[in-house]
Amino acid sequence: MSATDIAILAPVIVVALGAAAALVILWGKVAVQHLRESRRPKLVLALWLVGIALLFVLSFLGVKLPREGG
Repeated sequence: MSATDIAILAPVIVVALGAAAALVILWGKVAVQHLRESRRPKLVLALWLVGIALLFVLSFLGVKLPREGG
């Protein structure tokens, strides 16, 4: 890539990273609020972590989940 290409793409990259950071902050606040309002926050947190770990393990193993419609 030339310097011109990088200069043209720089604003796009900055906006995309800013949008991604905003989504992470937003969903982080939602998660914290949900944990505060739940009756058993440790159980909720444990289930979230188990779900995320399961997604990573299945992805690592290359498991293909069935899709709707065929």
